[in-house]
Amino acid sequence: MRRRKGFSLIELVVVVGLIGIVFLIASNMINISFGSLRAAAREFQLQSQTRAAAQTAISKIRYATAIFTIPKDSFSPVPLTDPNAAASGLDNEWDYFGVEDVLMNGKQASQIVQYTWNEAAGGHSKHIVMEPMEGVKYELVFSKDIAESRAGVASLANITENNILNFKIVGYLNGDNSKPYITINGGTLAINSLQVYNYGTELEPAAAIAYRGDQRPGTVVGHIAMVLDVSGSMNFYMDEDTGTYDPLHPHTLDDPKKRINILKQAATDMITQLAAENSINMDVTIIPFSNTANKSVDFPHDFYNVRGGKDTLLNQINLLSPSAATNTGDAIRRAYYLLQNKPVAGPGQTAKNYLILMTDGDMTFCSIKGYTPYDLNNFYLSGYTAQLTDADYLTAADDEDLLNSGSYLVLDDSADPNGTLYHVSDWGGTPGYGIMDLSTQYWDYNTQIVQIAGNGKNVSGFTANYVKYWGNRFVDDNIGDPFVIALSTDATGAIATVAGSLGLNPYADGVRVFNPTEEGAVSEAFEAIRGQIVNDLWNLNGPKIQ
Repeated sequence: MRRRKGFSLIELVVVVGLIGIVFLIASNMINISFGSLRAAAREFQLQSQTRAAAQTAISKIRYATAIFTIPKDSFSPVPLTDPNAAASGLDNEWDYFGVEDVLMNGKQASQIVQYTWNEAAGGHSKHIVMEPMEGVKYELVFSKDIAESRAGVASLANITENNILNFKIVGYLNGDNSKPYITINGGTLAINSLQVYNYGTELEPAAAIAYRGDQRPGTVVGHIAMVLDVSGSMNFYMDEDTGTYDPLHPHTLDDPKKRINILKQAATDMITQLAAENSINMDVTIIPFSNTANKSVDFPHDFYNVRGGKDTLLNQINLLSPSAATNTGDAIRRAYYLLQNKPVAGPGQTAKNYLILMTDGDMTFCSIKGYTPYDLNNFYLSGYTAQLTDADYLTAADDEDLLNSGSYLVLDDSADPNGTLYHVSDWGGTPGYGIMDLSTQYWDYNTQIVQIAGNGKNVSGFTANYVKYWGNRFVDDNIGDPFVIALSTDATGAIATVAGSLGLNPYADGVRVFNPTEEGAVSEAFEAIRGQIVNDLWNLNGPKIQ
């Protein structure tokens, strides 16, 4: 009987070893496969979340009515150690979208979040747009092609035209910022936003945006006094003065090339465009001036909201009509008190004041406290030579109209540097200087009061000093931000006096002081001023940046 043969121990060991090797290889292959699947799933999740976050960013940017980009150091709504804490440092009524750092299993990670203002709750609700992933750090960067900074804007065109906001979402693995694991670039036009204001810089890029989608007015209301020269010379063409009138081109009321009609068109365009700024609240008053800046039935010196009162403002502009001389000091006086005394519309609001002063020539009158013919006659008969001082100027702290503005006191600087007092009964009086017959029917000898002084034709030391007096007060008392548009051909005289008194560059700088010499330049000056005011109010009404 044959004996059966079995496996030897060596064979068994070899077989078991081979089987172990096969299982080890298979196990590794399975682990690699599962690792690849996990990596693929992780990458898919990261890709999906990143693209979803990019779509959310595009949607928020595209339909927001106001957008401000915020540097990373200024966007820390919750502490790193307690991501569930209530958000702080966010402005009421503003929504936010950005990246914030978190801890995950003791390691630093990040997430992209959205904070939405909840009016009923009086706080912000948090929504995580892109969940944190262990070992992944996100970077979110917002930028503009031409970025503005906190100090100002690169150009006025950027304010209204450069509303494209770009962004980039980058994911880094294990803190290695040199090798991006995923990068998504995006960007869109903020079609509903007046302006996208960029607080980011190259050294401190923006990592979040503050935005809003409503039309709620901001807490800062713009008060604008449009002080407009309607003296007789506004009836001339841009390149004319009283000595070079061209009889071959007679003036007609509807001649679009007359200064007054150029002004009307530019002012109309400005009001119309301001009324379209739905996210900014502004009130405007129209103050025309010639011999005086007296208010009237047509020009009551009331402020009108630029949207609700647009038609009233446009109607007042249409009623502007040139006549008589120029009392620039009285115009600044009116603007001073109107802006100083203008209350804000609602609780929690503050005002930012602006003066837009447009004049086309020298200041030929000033306002004085008042003289009677009796006083003037006694001055003359006694050989008295009077010199006006600040004490004689009209500085009343109210908005009272000047009395009997058709009569004025003539100061002949050419005859006497101290300004000998003369009196003429009305604008169409006898040419030349001298004392009119004070016993004529034009006068109540004891009660008639004269409150404007000058010769009505040329600047004098008194009229210039009156402008300086009120300009300096406007600046010293911090009434508001002034702008000057001077249509004068004497750029070194009229502009220097008016602009210099208001603390501005005495020469036209195209920023605060303008000297347009042709028709289109007047509209450009008003547009530049409008852009600066809108940008200023936009910034002031934006979220507070740390």
